[in-house]
Order: sequence, then structure tokens, then C-alpha cells
Amino acid sequence: MDIQLLNRTTQITGILLLIFVGSQAFVAVNAYSPTYGIELGDTVTMSYVGTKENGDVFDQNDAATFEIDRQKLIPGFVDGVLGMKIGERKKFEVPPARGYQTGELAGISLFFDVKILSVAGYDPNATEEVDDSFSRTVIGVSTAVLVLIFGAFGYAMLKNNLMPSLTKCIACGDAYEGVCDNCGAAFCRADFGRRCRECGHKTFIPRK
Repeated sequence: MDIQLLNRTTQITGILLLIFVGSQAFVAVNAYSPTYGIELGDTVTMSYVGTKENGDVFDQNDAATFEIDRQKLIPGFVDGVLGMKIGERKKFEVPPARGYQTGELAGISLFFDVKILSVAGYDPNATEEVDDSFSRTVIGVSTAVLVLIFGAFGYAMLKNNLMPSLTKCIACGDAYEGVCDNCGAAFCRADFGRRCRECGHKTFIPRK
């Protein structure tokens, strides 16, 4: 095997992988997107007031932090805050079916007044946030380009380096008569001699 070719292949592969990983890291600087607002899985700090239908306050907090997860919060509350943006205030109703299913608040409509204060991991002063649709486009294009590059490079390597070695003697260029049992290099019987010129192995396998 051509060691220089192997080294070049390894270097180019490493560079392409770094470019691909770097492109994904760039578009994922901020998980929170001001374009799409809060999404499932975000950890959000908010102020809120929860009231019953008669106006009685049953819960309130000036700075509570929650993970937006329907398994941890009542589904209707999650529905209400999804899509909200930092600094936004919103009032919404949670119907009984999407509220508490047990306890004194079960079976009644609930009303919330919520303001989003911050989202964990989001820094508005960091590298300019790229919205999700653009992120997906960049990653998709990067993947397609890498596939094309690897495909073209692999074909060129096969055409220029591997295929000739399987059809011609690497020593004289004439039609090969067999290959080295160890490295697969192609040789005429005379040019193989007592050992492979590539790896030093002594076993010659005649062409069938």
C-alpha cells in the first residue's frame, strides 16, 4: 500500500470532519431561538400567577425555574408557554382536561399570567444566533457536500491507485500475474522474486 497516499487520505479526512463538526457547533451556539421561542426541554426562569376561575390565587412566584416537560408540569401550562420569548408576558387558560388530575385543583379551569425572564444557556451577547431552519439547511448542505467530496475522492483513489494495482504489475507496468499474500500488491512473477517489494512478505499468490 502507498503509505504517502494513506497519510494524505487521513489528513484530508480529518480536515473534512473538522469542517463538518465545526459547522454544526456554529449553528448550535444557542439552543434557545428568539425566532421560535421556548421549546420542549428548555430550562426557563419565569414569573407567574395562577388563579382559579373565581379569581383566587392558588400559586405565584416572582422567579421560578422549570424544565419545560409535560411529565413534570401540567400539560396545559406547557402548552401555554411553548413559543413564548424572553421578556414576553402572556395570559392563558388551562382547561380541566389539560390541568391537574388529582387534588383540590383537579377538574377546574386554571388561569395563568406568565412572564419569561430567561432561558438557561442563552446569551444574547454571544455569537449571533442562527434560527433553526437555517441551521438545518447548513447541516444538510454540509452533509451533502461531504458525501460528494468523499465520493469523488474515493472514486479518484480507486481509479488512480487501486484499480491499476489490480491490473498491472507495480514494478514493470505489464499485466500482473499475481499478488502478495500480505499486502495485496500486484506483480509479475519475475518482479515479485523471492519477496514482495512493498512489504517484504514471501508468499506470492498466482492470478487465477
